[in-house]
Amino acid sequence: MILGRSLGNDIAKLFSSKIAAQVLVFLTAPAIARIFTPENIGIRRIVLSIANVISVVTCLRYDLSIPVAKDQREASAGFILSLFFTFIFTSLASVVVFLGGDDIARKYYTPEVGKFLWLLPLAILLGGFNSALIAWTSRERKFGVLAWSTFTYAHAGKPVSIFLGIFISATTASLFFGYFSGAVLGVLMFTAFMGRGLITDIRESKLNLSQIYSIARDYWKFPLYTTWQGLINALSNELPSMLLGIFFTTTIVGYYSQGYALVSLPMAMLGVSFSQIFYPTAAKEYNETGSLKNIVTSMYRVLIQVGIFPILVMAFCGSVLFSLVLGEKWLEAGIYAQILSGYVLFQFMSSPLSTTFNILQRQGTALVINIVILILKAMALFSGSYLGGPRLTLALYTVVSAFGYGYKFCWVFQNTDVSLKWGAGIFLKYILLSSALLAPVSFLVYRWQNIVFVLCILVISLIIYLYILYRFEATFRNFVKNTVFKRFDINK
Repeated sequence: MILGRSLGNDIAKLFSSKIAAQVLVFLTAPAIARIFTPENIGIRRIVLSIANVISVVTCLRYDLSIPVAKDQREASAGFILSLFFTFIFTSLASVVVFLGGDDIARKYYTPEVGKFLWLLPLAILLGGFNSALIAWTSRERKFGVLAWSTFTYAHAGKPVSIFLGIFISATTASLFFGYFSGAVLGVLMFTAFMGRGLITDIRESKLNLSQIYSIARDYWKFPLYTTWQGLINALSNELPSMLLGIFFTTTIVGYYSQGYALVSLPMAMLGVSFSQIFYPTAAKEYNETGSLKNIVTSMYRVLIQVGIFPILVMAFCGSVLFSLVLGEKWLEAGIYAQILSGYVLFQFMSSPLSTTFNILQRQGTALVINIVILILKAMALFSGSYLGGPRLTLALYTVVSAFGYGYKFCWVFQNTDVSLKWGAGIFLKYILLSSALLAPVSFLVYRWQNIVFVLCILVISLIIYLYILYRFEATFRNFVKNTVFKRFDINK
């Protein structure tokens, strides 16, 4: 199945910012790892994990109604509702932190956690605004603005943290200041590019409270089902950070945070990009044709082609890469990254295709599946902490997560008439191809642990992999021709 030119071009627009993000992370990660301690990073991770869980539901998921709204009037109502509930949740979080912040901090046996809980309301406020603006920008198909604004939100603060850590103080406060400076700048970028048109559309909609309430009722499934679904998904993602600090130490959370962040960053960012494009595009195709088979097949193939090779790089070589790039004190984080690589792969592939539940109006089914996955993950974390150390805990977490996301694939395939046998065959094909390329590479990497040699041999293996895709896969070849070649006027 050939990837459509429109969908391919939209993905290509987002790739530029994703490449820039990976370059920035590659340049800043060694500095951050050497300037700050695992405990510093662990404390930041715990606070932001709590914020991330709450931020997912601050809009009561009315932001998801914006891309699929039938007209600008409904989209404007969705945006207004998103901001209204963001302010409600921010106010509630402020009260909870003021009254119960000390009790939360005592759970982690680290007084410093309590010093930064007052930042939770600010993180929730920015997260809600960001979600609403992302949804509106996605609806308007301004994917260039979307790409660079989300890049700024997530990564612009890293150089700030490094500067503060070198020249002022290498503390947790410097990490938080960097994060919030980037988040604020990202929201301001969205507002600068989209604000005037957004305000004009809302004014021209001439909505009153009665109309907004009526539209809110029309989209009742989003707050009723997808709010819980989003909360459960966020808990599933953030549960290790929140519980490892209770079961073990904030240092272990720091190792986990750094390991998971670096192994998942390329996949997480690409997964978000694919989701932001797949959701409105698939919704439009379903409304026009009544079928999702073609777009699900195309997206799944691209996810497999893009995702498996880099994940297996980390699975084969994670501990060496971490110790060489970040320093010996982060070797444990590299081992965690290797353990988590299977979880990250299935999470990456599941992220875009999970929006199929919303398009098919099967939010209730998605909710039940996600509840089961959350329970399994919690059981794995509790069992692992009881039976052994962090490594066993994360290994059990990875196994149950892969099982849960695999079941999601089966459901999506069955309900979009995509062959399960075909999906399993494509997955196995690229696993074997990537493993065949990386098995000898990993032997050489562990034999000669030199950073220049390691990077060179990994780049060579990547080039070989991309050549094989271009030479033998029509989907990938057409994607490159319709996006990269045309974008840079190659072959003209």
